[in-house]
Amino acid sequence: MADTYDTIDESRLLPNVQDSFGRQVRIIHPGYYSSGGDPDFDVLISFEAFDDGGSGVDYDTAHIACAIIAGNTWDGYFSEDPHGKKKIHPPNRVLSYGRYYFCLPSSNDPSTDQYPIIPRFKDWRFPHDNLPPIWKRLYSQYRANGSPRCVMSNCGDVVEQAHLVLLQQSLWWTQNLMKKYSRTSLFSTDQIDALANLLPLRCDIHKIFDERHFAFVPKKVISREAKEKHVGEARETNAEQLQDDAERSASSPDSQLPVRSLESSYNSPQTNSPIHIVGHVFNSTPSGDLPRRFHNRAIHALPSTLSIDLLFARFAYTIFSPSIFKDFLDSDKGRYIMTWDHEKKRHDVGFASAEKCHAIWNASRSRSESPRKRSKAAGDGPEDGYAVGLGSDVDSGYGDNSQTSLAEDEPRRGRTRKRDWEEDILDVFEAKRTKLEGRSEPKGIKP
Repeated sequence: MADTYDTIDESRLLPNVQDSFGRQVRIIHPGYYSSGGDPDFDVLISFEAFDDGGSGVDYDTAHIACAIIAGNTWDGYFSEDPHGKKKIHPPNRVLSYGRYYFCLPSSNDPSTDQYPIIPRFKDWRFPHDNLPPIWKRLYSQYRANGSPRCVMSNCGDVVEQAHLVLLQQSLWWTQNLMKKYSRTSLFSTDQIDALANLLPLRCDIHKIFDERHFAFVPKKVISREAKEKHVGEARETNAEQLQDDAERSASSPDSQLPVRSLESSYNSPQTNSPIHIVGHVFNSTPSGDLPRRFHNRAIHALPSTLSIDLLFARFAYTIFSPSIFKDFLDSDKGRYIMTWDHEKKRHDVGFASAEKCHAIWNASRSRSESPRKRSKAAGDGPEDGYAVGLGSDVDSGYGDNSQTSLAEDEPRRGRTRKRDWEEDILDVFEAKRTKLEGRSEPKGIKP
């Protein structure tokens, strides 16, 4: 007899999300272990422990995020030690909060392999015809319709069309040939504005989505029999809390969240195990409402025109947010990085000093990589102001008080100035050094 499947409202396992703050899953780059010091100075990326009642993070989501930063290395693996000897395959598909190392199988001793990483979204190449296995399954498993309602809240009012790949990333769009996923029959419609790249979201959710606090990801569910076994084991340790959680989930049927598969291996297909597309919250907002309301909430339905490939590109764009990928470049160590050379059509691998790494990260955190300029309206301030907010490419910095504008470091905004974060690494560092030395730039300078 075929298994039947249930979902539970897992967000209700976080009755007080503040209790999970401070619990992080820290993923370490193992290659800098031999240089000594505290491994926490070599954190590749860290995740808030919002999954499974604040106990950890979904394995697939964390694994794919690390693989993207390492240049789409889907065969990488987690280990409890920097030498890659203690591989991690959690039975419930959740990495418990703590410290792990992301290792590559090409290295005999990961602790000596300073493999290069991708520092910015603009340097990341889209993996055409090579999505991770769980994302490939969405091609055949996800169901869509043409509903114009918000995919997260199912609201039919104040709904806006959110771009998966933002207009500000049009150069990346062109260089990565993303138009192949976004066909349009209208001559007047730019392909980046086609329906395949648009997701209906309520206006407030759209704003938070564009600030890269959350993304949509596939997660697995388990059979009812396996779930009952898992729940039974948990009941033995905390029966009273489990009953309370069950009552909470039963009282809110409209927020359907999946339970991860109890697989023994990451690459095990288990085609009978269904998957859901859900919201995964990376950063909370000051109220703490975002994880409670939207973490692991299954979407109601995707538009039938939407592209899974572009949804994956948006996940990668979120990972490179300076409030998520924030630790590795902001360090006192130099790093090996991969930057994209458009002329040569390949990645250049090289060593960047700690100062250069920090300049790259600091440029992305202080302002958008490609801010959207707004038109001046009556009563507006300076003519050349930049819009920060709905539809912008700027991270709000919720949960990171350091993400504020540095008045002395930031040049006066204007049309005539070349944006330094669009330069190559050396140019970014040179621009920072120039500003620190107080040198003025001639008006109308050419790149």
